[in-house]
Amino acid sequence: GGHRVAAVPSLSSLLDGGGAPDPPPSPFNGWTGSYLRCAACGHDRPVRNEAFSDLPLIVGTSATTLLKCLEAFAATETVTDVSCASCGIRERLRTVEEEIDFYEDAVARCTDSDVGALRRELRLWQRQKDVLLAIDPDSDGAADELGWFDGVEVAAALPRASFAKRLAVTRPPSILAVHLQRRCSGPAGRTDKTSCHVR
Repeated sequence: GGHRVAAVPSLSSLLDGGGAPDPPPSPFNGWTGSYLRCAACGHDRPVRNEAFSDLPLIVGTSATTLLKCLEAFAATETVTDVSCASCGIRERLRTVEEEIDFYEDAVARCTDSDVGALRRELRLWQRQKDVLLAIDPDSDGAADELGWFDGVEVAAALPRASFAKRLAVTRPPSILAVHLQRRCSGPAGRTDKTSCHVR
């Protein structure tokens, strides 16, 4: 009788998770989502989700409730000096559409042999408009796509704008654990710890 020997998994397959079952999900794990909206053009960026196992809530300098801490966590704040590809596309489109209007008018008024050159220029501007309309303002390469056309630099850096930012729990955990952050800025920029009561 022959005995069968079970195959032993390699060390590398164990280290990269190969063959090992996934650990059971923790009932404390959830996701928070960060929402951003441009104050200038109204463009909403895609939600950026981040995993958490405890929700960090800031405790103020006076007695408060857990509900007020949660409301402060989800409150909208303004973030300044953020680049916005959507604003850049809209600005560039305005310029391109003005040029298209100019050349359409020039073609309509032209009666001599220069009409061919005007039509070529008009087609170039119309093609540039099509390229701009195809740019996804949320893609990583939007700034590069916006800045160049046919190998020629056509736009400067992206415009900067203020954004409204809000955090939310996008996938709540089965059990919500909170971490009360009691650190606050004291006199002369020193970090202090608040001992305020949270109900």
